[in-house]
Amino acid sequence: MSETSTLKRATCVAGLDNGYLDELCLAEIVEVLDRYGRRDRFGVFLLDPPFPVSDEEVLVESCDSANRTLTLRPVTKGDLDGVRYITTRWRLDADSPEPACVRLHMGETV
Repeated sequence: MSETSTLKRATCVAGLDNGYLDELCLAEIVEVLDRYGRRDRFGVFLLDPPFPVSDEEVLVESCDSANRTLTLRPVTKGDLDGVRYITTRWRLDADSPEPACVRLHMGETV
């Protein structure tokens, strides 16, 4: 897939239709991901959840593979203390990257 078609696909999939500046930004993100060999690991999502998520919360994703359904629900960050998880989305609008969404390790619950 060419860089141009990848960029257009990423723009379409992420729902970004905000013009030239978004395209420039995404193109630079693609360059950085390529430089580190991480294009197949990371993507871009809008920071616009369909419902409010407070600074004290993080989204937890759960996947029903059989039904091909991904569910996101907010939980209080403190509820994750002692729980094993992997961060799947980060917020970059703070001083340092912060988890925006996590997936619990097998057998973990909150």
